Amino acid sequence: MGLVCLASGCAHAASPPPFQPPVLPPDLPAVVQSSLAVDTSALPKDAHPYPADASYRGLTEADCPRLAARASTLGNLLDQKAQAWSPSRSTWFLRSENSSEQTRIVLQLAADEARHRSAGDAMEAFYHLIEAEGRRALLLLGLKEVNESLMRAEELQVKGLPLPVETEVIRKQLTDLRSDEARLRITIHQLNGRLKVLLGLSSGDYSVWPLADLRVDPEEPDIDQAVDYGLNHRPDLALLRMLAYCPDANSLAIATQTLAVVSPLLGEAASSPCCPWHLVRGDDCQTERVRQQLQSLLMERQRQVTEEIRQAAGVLGDRIQLVILARQKVEIEERRIRELEEKKEKGLDAEEELSTARLNLYEAQGEQLREVVNWKIARAQLRQEQGRLLEEAPWADNVAPVAPTESAP
Repeated sequence: MGLVCLASGCAHAASPPPFQPPVLPPDLPAVVQSSLAVDTSALPKDAHPYPADASYRGLTEADCPRLAARASTLGNLLDQKAQAWSPSRSTWFLRSENSSEQTRIVLQLAADEARHRSAGDAMEAFYHLIEAEGRRALLLLGLKEVNESLMRAEELQVKGLPLPVETEVIRKQLTDLRSDEARLRITIHQLNGRLKVLLGLSSGDYSVWPLADLRVDPEEPDIDQAVDYGLNHRPDLALLRMLAYCPDANSLAIATQTLAVVSPLLGEAASSPCCPWHLVRGDDCQTERVRQQLQSLLMERQRQVTEEIRQAAGVLGDRIQLVILARQKVEIEERRIRELEEKKEKGLDAEEELSTARLNLYEAQGEQLREVVNWKIARAQLRQEQGRLLEEAPWADNVAPVAPTESAP
């Protein structure tokens, strides 16, 4: 009936909707405190055995940021808008070929900034995946070591001989390691999911295996040069600079939206004239107001970028020191193992001490890996703060397909 009235131009006004009373808050029942005891009776007696090796596909350190940049949805949408822009699309802004070109540049700079953010997020996940996979391999070695210790303890117990370590202590250690390994598998699943989304990879029953050179080369970046490079190459600064000093009428809406990101109030149109009406047109007045606001925002952002780059460079140096200290811990444990092996060769009982030393070595190696990964992340963050993360791996290049690799240990 309503469609008939609309089609025939029915003059009767639609009746107002019936009055809806306000929704009252729910009233929960009063209760007394009760037991919150966990009930695990439905679970099996033991955790599932470790899964078989998964199917892996290799991802290189160079391809990771390139794939992330190419898969950036926001970057691609901004690029599409930039490529589709033409003077004929503008109906209430000034129309000129030069104005349209400036707007395209603004949109492309915004796309570059979006791609840099995607590449930075992907690189951080990539390096954390290296740490998780590397630590899991060390944990599996530790589990093997503890299992052998438990077997030796059980053999001594059967023979009625004194135990160097109680079997229950070893079993608790074994359970702790298995719990840590299961948590690492959860982390690996999460990082794989994040990388598949960021890189635009297909979903499936496979895992990403990070292929990276973990050699640590000490760097001492010149902080002043690093700051100067960043101030001249950061896509977000170039975007603000274009809007603030090379504006056109077409980019006024983008400039206003940029201000609205800082504060919604800055994005609102002026409610009162900002300059004498007889000196300038209203559109020019609004453009000048937006330009002045963007210039102030640009100066503040330049100060922030300067400090961000200086801090990133300082953190990179400190991360090197932590890698050095972590290496020293590994060397200490390696020396301890050599000493115990010499003791064992002389016919002295050192098996349990050796087992403990190996576990300490695996833990030290895991800490060293973590510090190397943190150094890698700090290095990538410095390059991102400078706007050069994609410098050596431009996103527009053809990216090699992610090829399958052999199952990792």
